Amino acid sequence: MKVNREIVELLEKPVDVKSLVDKLFFSADDLETAALKQPKLYLEAGRFRAQSALESARLKRKLFKESGIRSLKIRRNSDAKTEGAVKSKLSQSSTIQNLQKRVDQCEVYEEFAKQLVESYKERLMVVAILARLKASEISSELRHVKNAEQVDSMRKRAHKVRKSFDELGDEDDSF
Repeated sequence: MKVNREIVELLEKPVDVKSLVDKLFFSADDLETAALKQPKLYLEAGRFRAQSALESARLKRKLFKESGIRSLKIRRNSDAKTEGAVKSKLSQSSTIQNLQKRVDQCEVYEEFAKQLVESYKERLMVVAILARLKASEISSELRHVKNAEQVDSMRKRAHKVRKSFDELGDEDDSF
């Protein structure tokens, strides 16, 4: 697979996670702006998720490499020959402990990034629901106005007809 440099550069751009979390929430009164910003924010959350996954994979590779190198040294330079003994000595290494801590932290970030993307999916659903409700309200209001106009028109016609009957009644009296 050929790597597109533009995509790599896009993925490497820093993500303002705090801003993304803050922008999850929006006012129902400002539905149009929320709908317009949604795709960009969703993409930004996806970029954070991709960055987290890449960093997690990178640190895991580094941890496995360092563990492999150190376990070979332990086997060569000490009397620890069983797998349990090697793992025990390996777990005492501060470098391995630090790398494991960084991997653990990165996995937490990756999980948070997944949840953030999921939150933006749900935000999209909320925007869509609110948009449908707003459209329904407008449609209902239009029907109400149209019905009121029809009722008013019918009243005016009824009034004209009544007036015409009254005038006809007045003409009959004059004969």
